Amino acid sequence: MHTIGVSRPVRQALATFVVVVAMILPTLSTFWWAWSVNRPGHVREVEVSLSSTLGMQIGLESVIYPRPGEMELTGVVFRQEEPRGRVFREVARAKSLAIHEEENGALRVETPELEIVSENSEAAVDQFERLLKKVSLDHASVRQVNFVAEKCVFTLDSGATDQPVRQNWRGLAGTAELGADQIVVKAAGWSHSGDDRTRCEILMTRRRQGEKAETRIQIATMEGPALPATLLEPVFDATGWFGDRAKVQGTLELTRVESEPWQAQFSGSLSQVDLASMVNGRFGLHRLAGTGQLQVRTAHWANRPGQGPGWREIEGDLTAGPGKASHGLLLGMGQQMRFRLANSLHKSVEPGQEIEFGSLGLSFHLTDDGRIRFAGACGPDFAPDIVAVSSAARPTPIMAAPTQEANVRGLIKTLFPVNLAQTELLVPTTRESHAFQRYLPMPATDPDRAAVLPATHQSGMMRR
Repeated sequence: MHTIGVSRPVRQALATFVVVVAMILPTLSTFWWAWSVNRPGHVREVEVSLSSTLGMQIGLESVIYPRPGEMELTGVVFRQEEPRGRVFREVARAKSLAIHEEENGALRVETPELEIVSENSEAAVDQFERLLKKVSLDHASVRQVNFVAEKCVFTLDSGATDQPVRQNWRGLAGTAELGADQIVVKAAGWSHSGDDRTRCEILMTRRRQGEKAETRIQIATMEGPALPATLLEPVFDATGWFGDRAKVQGTLELTRVESEPWQAQFSGSLSQVDLASMVNGRFGLHRLAGTGQLQVRTAHWANRPGQGPGWREIEGDLTAGPGKASHGLLLGMGQQMRFRLANSLHKSVEPGQEIEFGSLGLSFHLTDDGRIRFAGACGPDFAPDIVAVSSAARPTPIMAAPTQEANVRGLIKTLFPVNLAQTELLVPTTRESHAFQRYLPMPATDPDRAAVLPATHQSGMMRR
């Protein structure tokens, strides 16, 4: 066997090369990496990189690398540019944020506490939409981001009552799936109220079809008891209208096609509703007392051509009992919306007298042309058009639904009474009535349908 002789100098050179490659260069690279991540400019580089990725301004206190493939950020502040100019407003913050790559190539983001802040509910929705619009992760290399927040605090400077709103969530976890033309964010968390907790799911999507993109935000209660209606405080004075014991469960969905107004749809239920909060002190001398349940099959809020934002459709059932209603309210329903009243209710009574009812069940459907269809919902023991029954031991019907459609004008004239001599008046023109009707669809002018129907002309009640 022929051997190749290698001189000693060559062997020494080869040995030196091996030592440099195997030991010195890795050590130097480690020193270089340690210097680069600890120099003051590195934090700024990470801020710039994250800002570019998320489409918002990111501020950091420090960046550390506890182990290979993992990065921990501290003092994280998220700021978004205001729509009207180059002014950045803080929208979220976290004391610490850990980011690491999972085995399947997805990124995992964890934080012990995340606080989301906004001016009001409209600004908060716009913040989420802008985040979905501007995020620019490379979906070819990172198609999924998993995130966990042990605690999430949602704060508004001003809610529906112009007071600050603060809501706490626990165990918020979800995923963000990225594609070329869409981003889908799914999350679930627990809302706590005293000893009760309710699991809610959140879905946010942004899909582009052609030149425009559609944004959809949905939140739904999934398991556990109904939530306090105060959960609606960011957008609605729930306590003022439903009382402080009211509960809510269901699904709320917001949608918007790019550059168009937001639309909202709700389906679900409101329980333990205080009927007095809904009526007393809002509509003249009308009074209503009792605790009710409101089952909403659909409630659609959207922009209405020529009228602005308001209700397009509301359908559901109101059930309650026992309770009381002012005689004037029942008489107004008969005179203005053709509800059929028992003969005993046509008699003269003392001003302010209240009528007791054992059960109230009203099914209603308001359509976008301003018409309202009513039906009874007192249960199988009564005819399907019976709306209210007496509180006697053997209850008898005291009010039935109209045999024909009513309309919003009749509803407004019921709630804001007018002089019976002014039958030509389509709707009352008071500040209160105007504020109420601006969000309801108005029917086409129809003097015959809007005229008062005297109580003496109404048909008798249907029997059991």
